[in-house]
Amino acid sequence: MILTVLVGNTNTRLTWFARGRVLRRWIIPSERIATELCSMPNWHGCHVAVASVVPNLTVAVANLLEKSTGRQPFVVGPRTRTGLRFRYRRREIGADRVCLAVGAYERFCLPHRSNSYSLTHRRNCVVIDFGTATTVNVITGDGVYAGGLILPGVHMMMDSLKRGTAQLPSVPFALTRLPYGCSTAGAIRAGVAGLLTGGLRSIVADIAAVTGRQYYTVATGGAAVLLVRRLKIIKAYDPDIAAYGLLCLYRLNRLNGRFE
Repeated sequence: MILTVLVGNTNTRLTWFARGRVLRRWIIPSERIATELCSMPNWHGCHVAVASVVPNLTVAVANLLEKSTGRQPFVVGPRTRTGLRFRYRRREIGADRVCLAVGAYERFCLPHRSNSYSLTHRRNCVVIDFGTATTVNVITGDGVYAGGLILPGVHMMMDSLKRGTAQLPSVPFALTRLPYGCSTAGAIRAGVAGLLTGGLRSIVADIAAVTGRQYYTVATGGAAVLLVRRLKIIKAYDPDIAAYGLLCLYRLNRLNGRFE
C-alpha cells in the first residue's frame, strides 16, 4: 500500500493506493495537519510519498509520517525524476503542479495500453486546478511540461472583494441561474464565475491558437465541481490526478516503476 500526501495552502489530501487503485481519501485542513497526523493509526510498513507547497509544514509532516509508518517518506523536490521535460524553471514550480503534470501525462496523454504508443496516438492536455489559486498547466503528448498560468482562486477572489471594499459582504460561492445577479451577493457570485470561466475559455483557446495543437482539458481541485458545469471546454474531471501523479513519482524514484 502507498499513501500519497499532498500538502496544500488550504487543505491536505491523503490518498491510499493499492496496485494503482484508490482505496481511501482523507482531506484535512492544512492548519490542523500536524494534530490530525498525531492521532493517525500506526500504518507500519506503508510506503509514503509527500508533495508540499507549504515549506513550514513539509519537514514536520514527513517526520510524523515516518513515525507512523516506520518508513522514510519520499518528498518531491526540484531534482525529483519525473520522466517529463520541463520548459519551466523547476525550482519555481510547485510540487503540486509537478504531480499534476505527471498524473495528466500518465492518465490522459498516453493512449490505452491496447493501443500503440506512437506519438501520433498521444494527446496534449491542459489541466486546470481549482485550488486556493487556480493554475493552468500545459502538458504535451511528447512528454513536455510546456508552461502554465496562475490566477486567483474562486474563494480568493470572493475574499478580496470583501477585504478591499467598505460595504461588500462576504458570501459563499455558488453558481447563479443567470449570467448576472439581482442582488449584491448574486452580482458577486455571477461576476466571479463569469470572469473565471470566461477567462479560462479564452486562455485555453489562446494556447491552442499559439501552439497549433488541440488539447484535452481536465479539471481538478476543490472548487472544480462548482464550475465544471459552466465550462464546456472541460472534457474530464479527476479529483485524484495529482495524487496519482505523486504515486507515479514514488514508483519511478523508489520502486523502479513497480506497483505495490
